[in-house]
Amino acid sequence: MKNFITLLIMVLGAVLYAAPKRGVLESYSPELITLKNANISISIAPDALGRVVSFKLNKSNAEMLNPTKITRIWLSPLHEIRGDNFQGIRELLWRGKVNGSVPMQVTAKKDDSITVYSKAYGATCFEVTRSITLLPDGFGFIWKTKFTNRSRQSEKCDLWYNFQGVEPALARIPVAGGTNPVRGKGKATFPRDFMFTKGHGEHFLPPGADYAAFVETKQDAVWAVLFPPTEMKPDGLFYSWGNRSANSIRTMEPVLKSRNLKSGESFESQMTMLIFPGLKDFSGIIGLTGFEFKPNGKKSVLRLVNAAARPAETLEVELKGKNGSKKFTFHLPVRKAGTLTELTVDFDQLPETGIAKLGNESGKLFFPLNQPQQ
Repeated sequence: MKNFITLLIMVLGAVLYAAPKRGVLESYSPELITLKNANISISIAPDALGRVVSFKLNKSNAEMLNPTKITRIWLSPLHEIRGDNFQGIRELLWRGKVNGSVPMQVTAKKDDSITVYSKAYGATCFEVTRSITLLPDGFGFIWKTKFTNRSRQSEKCDLWYNFQGVEPALARIPVAGGTNPVRGKGKATFPRDFMFTKGHGEHFLPPGADYAAFVETKQDAVWAVLFPPTEMKPDGLFYSWGNRSANSIRTMEPVLKSRNLKSGESFESQMTMLIFPGLKDFSGIIGLTGFEFKPNGKKSVLRLVNAAARPAETLEVELKGKNGSKKFTFHLPVRKAGTLTELTVDFDQLPETGIAKLGNESGKLFFPLNQPQQ
């Protein structure tokens, strides 16, 4: 018995000696799970709301996301409070509160996918199951989430994503021209469809398309988020915040359509995250292909990068500017994922609007109201 008490005292002493100091703030590195294909890798932190904390190209090791930093402060040797710098990819609630340090449980894991679960996501009343799956041999991943209201009453569930790229990340947000309602802000009027590129302060923008992107000048890439059209209609919007300094922080934040869930009611949401290696700017997405228009004197260059493999197909483009419009047709060969295609177009100005058809898919191209200053 005496030996047992002596041993117990020694163990307790060692524990107290090794315990963190009360009130000390320290960095915390959660365990990460990495998914990887031939082109990209992503890292997920289950203990930090299951967020994606890294999204990068394998070949260049270029990181797309601003670093997630997690801290903790000890109130006792057994109790801590965690905080973070609001980075990484995870679901948020517009005008609501989500605790970013609550863990999620890993319920399934494969080489190319992971599923995480929480009965009370971020200390809210919502049960969440999220699956993340890499595009096979592509430059991106698909993100699917199921929300269920576990409250005894109806609850608002307006999904919101706060995206921040590696600085200086240059936001590219397609905005609808004309006069359009903006949820909670009345109406916004713009002379035409355009690509939002900069501006200090905060902006509430009516979406001109179901995607937005960052130009990562130091990473030699563009990365983007793409939603099904049903996620932004009828009242979705893009929010963006940034300060006045050159090359400073600028967010790109999709706020999805309003939802009100009855007790026990569920819904599913989806988005696709893509990287377009080699693009220097961004004008739109068609068929998981990123477009860029580069003025170059009398003849300009249209640059494309496909994030997934594409068959041989026809590209039709119509560009409109102050001096009129022109149409162009190109016959493209089979392209593996990540192929950079450069096409010369006889267009001597920055277009105001554009339309493109790639194979059987079509969409708008967007351009700044004024020539952007990088």
